[in-house]
Amino acid sequence: MGIRKVKVLEVYKGGTVEAGDIMDIIEPAGVTEDQLFFVNDYKPMTKGNTYIVFLSNKTESGGYSLISADNGIVDLTDQYNNTYADIANKAIAEFGGK
Repeated sequence: MGIRKVKVLEVYKGGTVEAGDIMDIIEPAGVTEDQLFFVNDYKPMTKGNTYIVFLSNKTESGGYSLISADNGIVDLTDQYNNTYADIANKAIAEFGGK
């Protein structure tokens, strides 16, 4: 697992996080100097892309993590990069893909 620093553009529900905040997300991927590691078929977030992420802070550390790996992330920049098209389409329809 790795920690990804992200900028929050919009908050749709709950928590103490606000738009404009910089926060850490526990992602099922990690990077060394020259290697990228990730769990199963998970597609790690790409710097510069915009995502809808579904998070939980019910981790042992209390940090925020993606809910169910690929189920908890929708890539808005590259919609062909989404593993589950049905989840991506529903999230974009419900949250506007802003």
